[in-house]
Amino acid sequence: MVQRQELKNGMNGIGAYGRPPASVAVLGAGGLGMAAAQMLLQKKSMRLVAIADSQGVAIDHESGLSYKEVYEAEKKYGTVGAVGIRTRDSIGRVIEEVGLIDGVFIALPSLENDFIPGILKRFADAGYRGAMVDVLKRTGAVEQVLELHGLLQESQ
Repeated sequence: MVQRQELKNGMNGIGAYGRPPASVAVLGAGGLGMAAAQMLLQKKSMRLVAIADSQGVAIDHESGLSYKEVYEAEKKYGTVGAVGIRTRDSIGRVIEEVGLIDGVFIALPSLENDFIPGILKRFADAGYRGAMVDVLKRTGAVEQVLELHGLLQESQ
């Protein structure tokens, strides 16, 4: 079981601006995904609640994930699922949590152009209403995402 991370602000879950921190999921636990997870520790307004790789996912909505624990699990066992859930559909497992996630940071490797739009469609089909950010340049994928405009608007 993932150990709970102490909230740095000591205000019982109240983040910046007097509001609870936004719950953020990171898709991808390689160098970029782990860097994003580590950066979230510096923000009072955001909290890492899920991180997924190709073999598993770690999720903790109550107090957020321990960056150190997921990082060490990924390095030692090759998956963050070692401290969470081992699954062949880690993205699907995160999608099951869409009602509790405010933002998704996509840090997946360069895959076929239709992969990222397919992920966005899965989130939209599940009724996800939060923000999603894909950090890699994929011109063809962006064009396909723009074609999903109507579906993404409907999910709001």
